[in-house]
Amino acid sequence: EQRYPILNDADTPGAVQTALLSLSVHIGFSKLKTLAPLINGKKWLHLADAIESIPSGTRYGGARLEQFIRARRAAEAALIRDALMPPRGAAKG
Repeated sequence: EQRYPILNDADTPGAVQTALLSLSVHIGFSKLKTLAPLINGKKWLHLADAIESIPSGTRYGGARLEQFIRARRAAEAALIRDALMPPRGAAKG
């Protein structure tokens, strides 16, 4: 059984799959459920925002770990946003 078949669609950016894989490795696949409406609705920019706003959830490891986790979420979100941006120098319209 596949939980998010939409991720196999040809128009789903590979960066979305990569960001979700990274996220699920760090927070657990089951916790992606809260993002399901954004995933299934292909609301990729909203998904990036939601990923970036996920709290670290860590009580241990101190400020340095907290900083690392925030940077990780920001990088996952940026991966999605960057994939949705037109290439530099591309004609608009």
